[in-house]
Amino acid sequence: MGASSSARLSVVDRKALGAFYTPAEITDFLVAWAIQDRDAKAMDPGCGDAAFLTAATDRLLSLGTPKRNLREQIIGVDMNPDAVRTAIDELRKVGIGDAQVYTGSFFSFGNGLFGPELPKVDAIVGNPPYIRYQLFRDPGRSDALKAAARAGVILPQLTSSWAPYVVHATSFLKEGGRFAMVLPGELLHVGYASAVRDYLLRTYSDLTVIGFDEKVFPGALEEVVLVLGVKGEGDGKLRVRSLKTLSELTTPDKVLKEARTTSIKAGQRWLTTLLEQDGIEVATNVIRRAKYVTLGEIARVDIGVVTGANDYFMLTNAQVTEHKLPFSALVPAVSRAVHIQGTRFTINDWSRQAEAGDPAHLFLVDRDGVHGSVERYIKLGEERGLPKRYKCRHRDPWYRVPYVRRPDLFLSYMSHFAPRLVVNEAGASNTNTVHGVFLSDPLLAEPLAAAFLNSATLLSAEVVGRSYGGGVLKLEPGEAVKLLVPRLTPKLCVTLTKVLPQIDDMVRRGEIDEASIVVDRLVLGKTFKKAEIENIRSVLSALRSRRFARSRPNDKSA
Repeated sequence: MGASSSARLSVVDRKALGAFYTPAEITDFLVAWAIQDRDAKAMDPGCGDAAFLTAATDRLLSLGTPKRNLREQIIGVDMNPDAVRTAIDELRKVGIGDAQVYTGSFFSFGNGLFGPELPKVDAIVGNPPYIRYQLFRDPGRSDALKAAARAGVILPQLTSSWAPYVVHATSFLKEGGRFAMVLPGELLHVGYASAVRDYLLRTYSDLTVIGFDEKVFPGALEEVVLVLGVKGEGDGKLRVRSLKTLSELTTPDKVLKEARTTSIKAGQRWLTTLLEQDGIEVATNVIRRAKYVTLGEIARVDIGVVTGANDYFMLTNAQVTEHKLPFSALVPAVSRAVHIQGTRFTINDWSRQAEAGDPAHLFLVDRDGVHGSVERYIKLGEERGLPKRYKCRHRDPWYRVPYVRRPDLFLSYMSHFAPRLVVNEAGASNTNTVHGVFLSDPLLAEPLAAAFLNSATLLSAEVVGRSYGGGVLKLEPGEAVKLLVPRLTPKLCVTLTKVLPQIDDMVRRGEIDEASIVVDRLVLGKTFKKAEIENIRSVLSALRSRRFARSRPNDKSA
């Protein structure tokens, strides 16, 4: 994200700086809400080429601000010198000469950029840079985390750049001042954003989140939300408004008039607040009455094997033959998520994977097995410099891949329609393309794989998982253990085990929704009324449809 749309920035540069174009409908809406009088001072802490600052200038002029006062009321910062030059040029066009637009990291504010006193403003507007933690490196990351910590918000190292921006920006806002920013949809549900959510609830009154069913942000994969807040002691309440498309973002009065207010507890995710609250509560009550358990109560979920060099440690049939490796040095393994097509991964599935030329064998030996062709293969790895690779050089010996296990089930953690539990009938290991699930009672594997497709469990996946660009639902192990699954009685286990082959066939044909209906009939049908089950399906469908909609760009050009 980030407001910049400078032609000087390549796509790679924009990604590195978190800079993407913000539609005018959004800038105008946020500025109209944030700037309430002609004397207001506004700041954009990641101003890009001044999209928000020029909108703020227009807003002030419409409120009767004299042109001669504008320079003192408009402040911008950006770390890209080209963007700053563009911003100054744009502000000059609307009557602001020698604009207060500064080059540098926003986190250097308060450390001499403006002297010892921080500037206090009436409005914070903008679209902070969205740089994922992989690209958000020191010293910028350290400065950002320290700035958040000074405000009492401790953020993890894996935090993306927008989170500390939100916290640090608040320190420049006067009491009663208005915060109006575009933030990534991650705010609503990811774990590392929990501290930011709680901070916003404590620090802002009249806090509002506006979401969109369809993707509205050209050029970026992430969904976005609009966050509005008045600085002052929060009351634990959150106003929410869900819009279908950007065209519904009219005036602040009209949009906010239909917002709903809901109470939020500390640590609670905000994702489901964008749905009808009554429907969510009814669905939640149905699941509660069923006395579902979390997956973590009956299983452990781990990532797959991290080899450090898949092109060496994962071999095809042809490579096994070429290097004359014995089967004693090989473990059957799943190397790609696409290999688990149904709810059962059989030895025939593994054989098809291998015969298709995909990597299907994991090279695994210890010192006792190093001789002959195995020794020659290890020397080949040494010639390629593998012992110097990060993962390999921290192992002794470097070629002994650790934590190779054969899980009871596989869990697809990157899903389009719905995640699946898959029985590991082939006894294979797996790389980190799928998760491994290890049951406290392995006899539950088959009934659990079938039961997993009930609508209540799939609804919990939509709630605890993360939604990414392209409509993908992702489940990390820490989220997967929170999935709600039904209690499996002996009688239900027998029934579900019998129906598993049918469910497997349906899933392989792409009929996951139809399979879910069959499972619902067995798992929920004898306990709940038809209307209650339909409500669970309705809420599930709403969340899923919203996720799908965000994978489709709107019809506006960037």
